Amino acid sequence: MPIETPTPEDEGLQMVHRSEPQSKVIYSDSLTADEQTSSEVIDEESSAGRRLLVLLLILLGLAVSAAGTIYWIQARHFPVVVAISPPDIRDRDPTGKQGALIPLSPDLLHVTSIALGDPRLTIVNGKRLAEEDWLVVKTPQGEASVRVISIQDGFVRFKHGGNTIDARLQVAQTMPQH
Repeated sequence: MPIETPTPEDEGLQMVHRSEPQSKVIYSDSLTADEQTSSEVIDEESSAGRRLLVLLLILLGLAVSAAGTIYWIQARHFPVVVAISPPDIRDRDPTGKQGALIPLSPDLLHVTSIALGDPRLTIVNGKRLAEEDWLVVKTPQGEASVRVISIQDGFVRFKHGGNTIDARLQVAQTMPQH
């Protein structure tokens, strides 16, 4: 393509038009490409897996360290306080240990009413009781003490010494009308 001389209107700018693009030549010391072997491909995949495993282990270590630091700070700022109170009066046997030694049968406990509200209440031998309350029962051998363990639908469970006594709710008998 011939080079043209610039005209005074061009002010020295020239445009060169080429009809075919220039090709870029890449030189290599080998004419054929080397094929990768399967072991090289596996090595590349396993190295990526190792990098991911190392990254996950580092993140796990950071998480454990952060949790340990938070636990340590919380333990130092908020100490555990254990409060011990004296035993409740309800925990004491009203007859002392003497009441636990007298034998007691369930037919001496007359359950006439059960209320399953909050708190659960019952009437036994004419006395209103809640769970954990004590009842003193008069027997021919003397006074025996029982403690209400639980109040259920239809029966009340008592503790007498080392024994457990279940007393059933007694159905009220109707009087015949004349």
